[in-house]
Amino acid sequence: MENRTLKVRSGFYDYIPKRSTTPVPVPFILLKGYWLQTYNFKIGNAVSVQAEINQLILSVSNP
Repeated sequence: MENRTLKVRSGFYDYIPKRSTTPVPVPFILLKGYWLQTYNFKIGNAVSVQAEINQLILSVSNP
């Protein structure tokens, strides 16, 4: 198992409700790279996310 270090970035939703004029930032994590294929995360796979405090677990749903 390889450890990777990512940074939680500031992102924005594409849709902004009419009642809100100022976009509100939301946490955003980007995962991409050839290394994902090594662990069977292939283009088109569905991915399930199990969320816990301080931890996200990603699993391929349909290999």
